[in-house]
Amino acid sequence: MNWFADCLIDWDPASNAMGWQWSAGSGPDATPYFRVFNPVTQLDKFDKDRAYVKQWLAEGRKSPTKTALSYYDMIPQRWGMSPDDRYPDPIVPADEGRKRALNAYEKRDF
Repeated sequence: MNWFADCLIDWDPASNAMGWQWSAGSGPDATPYFRVFNPVTQLDKFDKDRAYVKQWLAEGRKSPTKTALSYYDMIPQRWGMSPDDRYPDPIVPADEGRKRALNAYEKRDF
């Protein structure tokens, strides 16, 4: 949390620290198990024009922003990553991940 507080230009304790704890179910007012974060829904709801994505992600862009390209100046070269790389497909589609998470939560025995 301290690293994010130091690095995020929009850091806010209520939005960031408490929000993450709530989503993770570890805060003082934890989320119910059936509330599973969906990044696709969040993107559609809060960044319809994809302004954030265009600003911060270089992959798949013909002319990435300087901000997006700065990521590649900071990561180790041995990772072999390039802004020309294709953005990776999800390991698990959001809807399938939600079903798997709910199934696991419902079967817990505590």
